[in-house]
Amino acid sequence: MHPEAFSLALSFLDYLGIGVFAISGALLAAEKRQTLVTFIFFAVVTGVGGGTLRDLLIGAPVFWVYRNATLMICIGAALITWVVSRRMIAERALLWFDAVGLGAYATYGAAKALSFGVAPVPAFVMGVLTACAGGIIRDVLAGEPSILMRPELYVTAAALSSGLLVGLPYLGVPPDPAALIAAAAGFALRDWPSLADGHSRLTATRLAALQHGRHEYPVTDEFYRIQRLPPYVFAEVNAMKAAARARGEDIVDLGMGNPDGAPPKHVIDKLCEVAQKPNAHRYSASRASPGFGKRRRPITSGASA
Repeated sequence: MHPEAFSLALSFLDYLGIGVFAISGALLAAEKRQTLVTFIFFAVVTGVGGGTLRDLLIGAPVFWVYRNATLMICIGAALITWVVSRRMIAERALLWFDAVGLGAYATYGAAKALSFGVAPVPAFVMGVLTACAGGIIRDVLAGEPSILMRPELYVTAAALSSGLLVGLPYLGVPPDPAALIAAAAGFALRDWPSLADGHSRLTATRLAALQHGRHEYPVTDEFYRIQRLPPYVFAEVNAMKAAARARGEDIVDLGMGNPDGAPPKHVIDKLCEVAQKPNAHRYSASRASPGFGKRRRPITSGASA
Protein backbone atom coordinates (compact mmCIF):
# COMPACT_ATOMS: atom_id res chain seq x y z
CA MET A 1 0.00 0.00 0.00
CA HIS A 2 1.46 3.33 -1.08
CA PRO A 3 1.19 6.24 1.41
CA GLU A 4 -1.17 8.13 -0.88
CA ALA A 5 -3.54 5.16 -0.66
CA PHE A 6 -3.89 5.42 3.12
CA SER A 7 -7.46 5.17 4.31
CA LEU A 8 -9.32 8.11 5.72
CA ALA A 9 -8.82 6.79 9.26
CA LEU A 10 -5.03 6.59 8.91
CA SER A 11 -4.83 10.00 7.26
CA PHE A 12 -6.89 11.43 10.11
CA LEU A 13 -4.56 9.85 12.68
CA ASP A 14 -1.57 11.31 10.84
CA TYR A 15 -2.84 14.89 11.01
CA LEU A 16 -4.21 14.38 14.51
CA GLY A 17 -0.83 13.19 15.76
CA ILE A 18 0.97 16.11 14.13
CA GLY A 19 -1.50 18.63 15.50
CA VAL A 20 -1.66 17.46 19.10
CA PHE A 21 2.10 16.93 19.35
CA ALA A 22 2.59 20.43 17.97
CA ILE A 23 0.24 21.78 20.65
CA SER A 24 2.14 19.88 23.35
CA GLY A 25 5.36 21.51 22.16
CA ALA A 26 3.77 24.95 22.18
CA LEU A 27 2.36 24.33 25.67
CA LEU A 28 5.85 23.61 26.96
CA ALA A 29 7.00 26.90 25.44
CA ALA A 30 4.08 28.56 27.25
CA GLU A 31 5.23 27.08 30.55
CA LYS A 32 8.66 28.57 29.87
CA ARG A 33 7.06 31.96 29.03
CA GLN A 34 8.78 32.11 25.66
CA THR A 35 8.22 34.29 22.58
CA LEU A 36 5.92 33.49 19.67
CA VAL A 37 8.87 32.39 17.53
CA THR A 38 9.86 29.88 20.21
CA PHE A 39 6.24 28.66 20.37
CA ILE A 40 6.37 27.92 16.64
CA PHE A 41 9.80 26.31 16.89
CA PHE A 42 8.75 23.89 19.63
CA ALA A 43 5.47 23.14 17.85
CA VAL A 44 7.26 22.26 14.60
CA VAL A 45 10.04 20.23 16.24
CA THR A 46 7.60 18.24 18.35
CA GLY A 47 5.08 17.78 15.55
CA VAL A 48 7.47 16.50 12.87
CA GLY A 49 10.42 15.15 14.87
CA GLY A 50 9.32 11.54 15.20
CA GLY A 51 7.98 11.28 11.66
CA THR A 52 11.16 12.74 10.22
CA LEU A 53 13.34 10.09 11.87
CA ARG A 54 10.94 7.37 10.73
CA ASP A 55 11.00 8.49 7.10
CA LEU A 56 14.79 8.71 7.05
CA LEU A 57 15.10 5.17 8.41
CA ILE A 58 12.58 3.52 6.08
CA GLY A 59 13.83 5.36 3.00
CA ALA A 60 10.67 7.42 2.47
CA PRO A 61 10.58 11.06 1.36
CA VAL A 62 10.46 13.20 4.49
CA PHE A 63 6.73 13.80 4.75
CA TRP A 64 6.64 17.50 5.60
CA VAL A 65 9.07 18.64 2.89
CA TYR A 66 6.70 18.08 -0.03
CA ARG A 67 3.47 19.47 1.36
CA ASN A 68 2.46 22.70 3.05
CA ALA A 69 -0.26 21.29 5.27
CA THR A 70 2.07 19.79 7.89
CA LEU A 71 3.95 22.97 8.75
CA MET A 72 0.75 25.00 8.54
CA ILE A 73 -0.82 22.70 11.14
CA CYS A 74 2.18 23.16 13.44
CA ILE A 75 2.23 26.93 13.01
CA GLY A 76 -1.53 27.08 13.55
CA ALA A 77 -1.20 25.03 16.74
CA ALA A 78 1.47 27.40 18.01
CA LEU A 79 -0.65 30.46 17.21
CA ILE A 80 -3.71 29.01 18.94
CA THR A 81 -1.67 28.21 22.03
CA TRP A 82 -0.15 31.70 21.96
CA VAL A 83 -3.52 33.47 21.62
CA VAL A 84 -5.40 31.43 24.21
CA SER A 85 -4.72 32.73 27.69
CA ARG A 86 -2.49 30.44 29.74
CA ARG A 87 -5.11 30.51 32.48
CA MET A 88 -7.62 28.99 30.08
CA ILE A 89 -5.39 25.99 29.42
CA ALA A 90 -5.94 23.17 31.89
CA GLU A 91 -2.97 22.20 33.99
CA ARG A 92 -3.09 18.69 32.58
CA ALA A 93 -3.47 19.81 28.96
CA LEU A 94 0.10 18.85 28.10
CA LEU A 95 -0.52 15.28 29.25
CA TRP A 96 -3.83 15.09 27.41
CA PHE A 97 -2.30 16.16 24.12
CA ASP A 98 0.71 13.92 24.66
CA ALA A 99 -1.60 10.95 25.23
CA VAL A 100 -3.72 11.62 22.14
CA GLY A 101 -0.70 12.23 19.95
CA LEU A 102 1.08 9.15 21.24
CA GLY A 103 -1.70 6.76 20.28
CA ALA A 104 -2.37 8.40 16.92
CA TYR A 105 1.24 8.75 15.83
CA ALA A 106 2.35 5.28 16.94
CA THR A 107 -0.47 3.79 14.90
CA TYR A 108 0.25 5.86 11.81
CA GLY A 109 4.02 5.33 12.05
CA ALA A 110 3.66 1.56 12.05
CA ALA A 111 1.17 1.69 9.15
CA LYS A 112 3.46 3.85 7.04
CA ALA A 113 6.43 1.58 7.67
CA LEU A 114 4.37 -1.42 6.56
CA SER A 115 3.30 0.46 3.43
CA PHE A 116 6.95 0.88 2.44
CA GLY A 117 7.61 -2.82 2.68
CA VAL A 118 9.16 -2.85 6.14
CA ALA A 119 8.86 -6.19 7.92
CA PRO A 120 6.29 -6.39 10.77
CA VAL A 121 8.77 -6.30 13.66
CA PRO A 122 10.79 -3.32 12.33
CA ALA A 123 7.48 -1.64 11.45
CA PHE A 124 6.44 -2.08 15.07
CA VAL A 125 9.68 -0.35 16.12
CA MET A 126 9.05 2.47 13.64
CA GLY A 127 5.65 3.08 15.22
CA VAL A 128 7.20 3.44 18.66
CA LEU A 129 9.93 5.71 17.31
CA THR A 130 7.40 7.90 15.50
CA ALA A 131 5.41 8.42 18.68
CA CYS A 132 8.27 8.97 21.12
CA ALA A 133 10.99 10.84 19.26
CA GLY A 134 9.18 14.18 19.00
CA GLY A 135 8.49 14.35 22.73
CA ILE A 136 12.07 13.34 23.55
CA ILE A 137 13.49 16.06 21.29
CA ARG A 138 11.08 18.59 22.82
CA ASP A 139 12.17 17.77 26.37
CA VAL A 140 15.88 17.79 25.53
CA LEU A 141 15.68 21.20 23.83
CA ALA A 142 13.66 22.61 26.75
CA GLY A 143 16.05 21.26 29.36
CA GLU A 144 13.36 19.06 30.88
CA PRO A 145 13.83 15.51 32.21
CA SER A 146 13.22 13.15 29.31
CA ILE A 147 9.78 11.62 29.14
CA LEU A 148 11.53 8.24 29.04
CA MET A 149 12.90 8.77 32.55
CA ARG A 150 9.61 9.64 34.22
CA PRO A 151 7.47 7.06 36.02
CA GLU A 152 4.84 7.07 33.29
CA LEU A 153 3.58 4.56 30.73
CA TYR A 154 4.97 6.26 27.63
CA VAL A 155 6.99 3.85 25.50
CA THR A 156 4.75 1.01 26.68
CA ALA A 157 1.65 2.82 25.44
CA ALA A 158 3.31 3.55 22.09
CA ALA A 159 4.31 -0.08 21.82
CA LEU A 160 0.72 -1.16 22.48
CA SER A 161 -0.66 1.03 19.68
CA SER A 162 2.05 0.03 17.25
CA GLY A 163 1.77 -3.65 18.11
CA LEU A 164 -2.00 -3.69 17.71
CA LEU A 165 -1.79 -2.00 14.31
CA VAL A 166 0.71 -4.62 13.14
CA GLY A 167 -0.97 -7.61 14.78
CA LEU A 168 -4.73 -7.08 14.46
CA PRO A 169 -4.83 -7.57 10.66
CA TYR A 170 -3.41 -11.07 11.20
CA LEU A 171 -6.52 -11.75 13.29
CA GLY A 172 -8.78 -10.68 10.46
CA VAL A 173 -9.52 -7.15 11.70
CA PRO A 174 -9.95 -4.69 8.78
CA PRO A 175 -7.34 -1.87 8.54
CA ASP A 176 -9.59 1.02 9.58
CA PRO A 177 -11.01 -0.59 12.73
CA ALA A 178 -7.53 -1.88 13.58
CA ALA A 179 -6.10 1.64 13.34
CA LEU A 180 -8.82 3.15 15.53
CA ILE A 181 -8.56 0.35 18.11
CA ALA A 182 -4.78 0.70 18.23
CA ALA A 183 -4.86 4.47 18.68
CA ALA A 184 -7.55 4.31 21.39
CA ALA A 185 -5.71 1.58 23.28
CA GLY A 186 -2.47 3.57 23.31
CA PHE A 187 -4.24 6.66 24.57
CA ALA A 188 -6.03 4.73 27.31
CA LEU A 189 -2.87 3.04 28.55
CA ARG A 190 -0.81 6.20 28.33
CA ASP A 191 -2.78 8.39 30.65
CA TRP A 192 -6.22 7.18 31.56
CA PRO A 193 -5.44 6.17 35.19
CA SER A 194 -3.69 9.43 35.99
CA LEU A 195 -6.25 11.50 34.10
CA ALA A 196 -9.00 9.96 36.22
CA ASP A 197 -7.50 10.72 39.60
CA GLY A 198 -4.80 13.28 38.84
CA HIS A 199 -6.80 16.28 39.96
CA SER A 200 -7.73 14.78 43.33
CA ARG A 201 -4.16 13.65 44.01
CA LEU A 202 -2.75 17.04 43.05
CA THR A 203 -5.25 18.84 45.27
CA ALA A 204 -4.42 16.60 48.22
CA THR A 205 -0.69 17.14 47.67
CA ARG A 206 -1.08 20.90 47.55
CA LEU A 207 -3.23 20.98 50.68
CA ALA A 208 -0.66 18.90 52.56
CA ALA A 209 2.11 21.22 51.44
CA LEU A 210 0.20 24.33 52.45
CA GLN A 211 -0.63 22.87 55.86
CA HIS A 212 3.06 22.30 56.46
CA GLY A 213 4.04 25.70 55.07
CA ARG A 214 6.16 24.29 52.27
CA HIS A 215 6.21 23.56 48.56
CA GLU A 216 7.57 20.04 48.56
CA TYR A 217 6.06 17.25 46.48
CA PRO A 218 6.85 13.55 46.28
CA VAL A 219 9.53 12.72 43.72
CA THR A 220 7.14 10.32 42.04
CA ASP A 221 4.43 12.93 41.59
CA GLU A 222 3.63 13.35 37.91
CA PHE A 223 3.61 17.13 38.33
CA TYR A 224 7.33 17.08 38.73
CA ARG A 225 7.82 20.71 37.66
CA ILE A 226 6.14 21.88 40.87
CA GLN A 227 9.11 20.50 42.77
CA ARG A 228 11.23 23.25 41.26
CA LEU A 229 9.12 26.09 42.68
CA PRO A 230 11.03 28.17 45.25
CA PRO A 231 10.00 27.86 48.91
CA TYR A 232 7.35 30.25 50.22
CA VAL A 233 9.43 32.95 51.89
CA PHE A 234 7.10 33.57 54.85
CA ALA A 235 6.89 29.86 55.53
CA GLU A 236 10.69 29.75 55.63
CA VAL A 237 10.77 32.69 58.06
CA ASN A 238 8.20 31.00 60.29
CA ALA A 239 10.28 27.83 60.30
CA MET A 240 13.38 29.81 61.31
CA LYS A 241 11.47 31.51 64.14
CA ALA A 242 10.09 28.21 65.38
CA ALA A 243 13.56 26.66 65.37
CA ALA A 244 15.00 29.62 67.29
CA ARG A 245 12.26 29.50 69.89
CA ALA A 246 12.78 25.76 70.24
CA ARG A 247 16.40 26.54 71.15
CA GLY A 248 15.13 28.86 73.89
CA GLU A 249 15.86 32.14 72.12
CA ASP A 250 13.56 35.12 72.70
CA ILE A 251 12.23 36.24 69.31
CA VAL A 252 10.54 39.62 68.91
CA ASP A 253 8.44 39.37 65.77
CA LEU A 254 8.43 42.80 64.13
CA GLY A 255 6.55 41.49 61.12
CA MET A 256 3.21 41.30 62.90
CA GLY A 257 2.41 44.98 62.32
CA ASN A 258 1.24 45.46 65.93
CA PRO A 259 3.29 48.11 67.81
CA ASP A 260 3.83 47.69 71.52
CA GLY A 261 3.16 51.35 72.29
CA ALA A 262 0.47 53.96 71.63
CA PRO A 263 0.92 56.34 68.65
CA PRO A 264 2.16 59.88 69.42
CA LYS A 265 -0.52 62.45 70.32
CA HIS A 266 0.00 64.55 67.18
CA VAL A 267 -0.60 61.46 65.03
CA ILE A 268 -3.90 60.74 66.81
CA ASP A 269 -4.95 64.40 66.50
CA LYS A 270 -4.23 64.37 62.78
CA LEU A 271 -6.20 61.17 62.28
CA CYS A 272 -9.20 62.66 64.09
CA GLU A 273 -8.96 65.83 61.99
CA VAL A 274 -8.89 63.95 58.70
CA ALA A 275 -11.69 61.59 59.78
CA GLN A 276 -14.04 64.57 60.14
CA LYS A 277 -13.53 65.71 56.50
CA PRO A 278 -16.33 64.47 54.17
CA ASN A 279 -13.99 64.19 51.18
CA ALA A 280 -11.81 61.75 53.08
CA HIS A 281 -14.54 59.11 52.91
CA ARG A 282 -14.77 57.77 49.36
CA TYR A 283 -13.63 54.97 47.09
CA SER A 284 -10.01 55.71 46.34
CA ALA A 285 -9.80 54.49 42.74
CA SER A 286 -13.40 54.58 41.50
CA ARG A 287 -15.91 57.38 41.08
CA ALA A 288 -18.88 54.97 40.69
CA SER A 289 -22.08 55.92 38.88
CA PRO A 290 -24.26 58.95 39.78
CA GLY A 291 -26.56 58.21 42.65
CA PHE A 292 -24.54 55.25 43.86
CA GLY A 293 -24.02 56.85 47.25
CA LYS A 294 -27.78 57.34 47.74
CA ARG A 295 -28.47 53.74 46.83
CA ARG A 296 -25.92 52.33 49.24
CA ARG A 297 -26.82 54.43 52.33
CA PRO A 298 -29.84 52.31 53.42
CA ILE A 299 -27.66 49.21 53.22
CA THR A 300 -24.74 50.66 55.17
CA SER A 301 -27.06 52.17 57.78
CA GLY A 302 -28.65 48.81 58.45
CA ALA A 303 -32.05 49.64 56.92
CA SER A 304 -33.77 47.03 54.84
CA ALA A 305 -34.00 47.53 51.09
